Amino acid sequence: MVIFLLTLALANPFTDDIGDVIAPGARKIISLSPALTEIIFKLDLDSKLIGVSDFSDYPVGAKQKTSVGPYTKPHLEKIASLNPDLVLLPIEGPDEIKDQLKRLNIPFATIKMETLDDVGRTALNLGKWLGKAEAGSRFQKNWNEELGKLFQNTTNSMSKPSVIIEIQNSPLIVAGGKTFLDEIVNKCGGNNVFEKQTGYPKISQEFLTIKKADLVLLADHFETDSEKRKAISSWSMKVKELDPDLVARPGPRLLNGAREICSAIRDFKNAK
Repeated sequence: MVIFLLTLALANPFTDDIGDVIAPGARKIISLSPALTEIIFKLDLDSKLIGVSDFSDYPVGAKQKTSVGPYTKPHLEKIASLNPDLVLLPIEGPDEIKDQLKRLNIPFATIKMETLDDVGRTALNLGKWLGKAEAGSRFQKNWNEELGKLFQNTTNSMSKPSVIIEIQNSPLIVAGGKTFLDEIVNKCGGNNVFEKQTGYPKISQEFLTIKKADLVLLADHFETDSEKRKAISSWSMKVKELDPDLVARPGPRLLNGAREICSAIRDFKNAK
């Protein structure tokens, strides 16, 4: 039986989101994404988590894990010293990090977290790779069901307010098309003003003068209240502040973030 299972695994290897083969059964994991860290905890795999990136602050147990620096420029020496079996990288991470991990012979998986479906699929894959297949499958099923309930009857409205999702105020960065935030806004019954610009583009104030919106959703981490007040006052239209940890991380809590966005769009429609 053992030989049969090994043969089956070799014939049907696990692969990450760029097609690289992933060896199952890693016991020492480093996560270079706060969202991936949250999924790992949700799947009850945190005992295998030996390192995290900066800003991995949820749940509380994540703060107790060794930090290896920001995902854009992690400390490779620190990662190597922890001797991980697998490093989880967000697909938007710099290519040079992957090259450096290859040179150090450290296994890694590249993970795409750009759409709502990606969140459930990632949980499913992590469960399969790390020995929690049932938990991963359960997460994906619940994820899809709860999103289905949330978006039911929200996209049929004839009135669709135009929405800007601010990720950062200075410089101004917004959520564009082909992102989970764009997807949420549309499924909640709004239109993303910047849907034709993919990813998270930097926007000039001059460009904003020709892009009108009904509602601005703030998903920014403000250092001070004065920064927040300045950001809000910089907009001439209706502004709604959101919890950035809920709406900007494609992890388990994004479901609550989606509820916040739907609620903001619904409240705007009802107030008209």
